[in-house]
This record gives sequence, structure tokens and C-alpha cells, in this order.
Amino acid sequence: MQIRNINSEDYESVREIITQVHNLHFDNRPDLYKKDNPFNKEYFESLSSDNNSILLAAEDGGSIIGICIATVKEVTDSPVHKERRYICIEDICVDEKHRRLGIGKRLYDEIVNIAKRLKADGIELTVFSFNKDAMSFYERLGLEIKNIRYEQKF
Repeated sequence: MQIRNINSEDYESVREIITQVHNLHFDNRPDLYKKDNPFNKEYFESLSSDNNSILLAAEDGGSIIGICIATVKEVTDSPVHKERRYICIEDICVDEKHRRLGIGKRLYDEIVNIAKRLKADGIELTVFSFNKDAMSFYERLGLEIKNIRYEQKF
């Protein structure tokens, strides 16, 4: 298996893997997510052309079996917050047939390497509370809870 940058020919493979995770989100939060996966070609191309986007694929035997989409974020100095740069992981998705084989960890490790090369202060991401598998995965990697967001639905 190799970790490489995603290219324009990878769209269908990336969309298929993103759809698996999107369906999990839709099944658990249909109040927030549309049934159809919004990961269309235009959105993919906008990510691909954004200099702050990091798009990685885990490839094995010519097939993409996992992806990571992340963004470099800059916080400007303000009266409240210090200036800083961090990597925000938008998605780590591993094809359901290839989970629990270390692919997600390999993708995460590559993001850590990129963050260090960019002299980022850290890595952040958001996980829904229903996604216990993802929460456990990130905790095993050494990530800690930064904050907790509550909601009251009407």
C-alpha cells in the first residue's frame, strides 16, 4: 500500500468512499444531511485547485482504499486568539472492506508529517458523538478532546 496525492482521475473512487461515510452521517443525522451525497465533480475540482487543501489516497493494487481530505487553516492574531496555523482534517475515510487494517493510521501519520513540514501548531478535526468507532480511533492515535459542542433540537 502507498499513500499518494489524489489526482483528477481519482474522482469516482474518492466519491465512492466518501459516499460510505456520508451514508453513515445521513443514517444517524438525517436532520442535518441530505440523502444524496453532495460530493460532486465541481466540489472535488474546487478542492483539488485550492492551495490550502491536502488530498491523500491510500492505494493498494491500483485501487484507492482510503482517503484523507484536510485543509491548512490560519488564525490571525486578535484580542482573544493567538496567531497560529493548524491542519483541519475534514475526512478520513477507509473503504468498508478494508477497515481495521491500519490504513486510517497511515493516512493520519502522513498528515502529521505534512503538518510538521508546514510548521503547523497541530491537527484538529470534528467527530459526531454517534460515531464511537471514529472517536475510539482518534483517541488511540493520541488526539484529545478539545471542546464539546451541545445542541437542542426543536
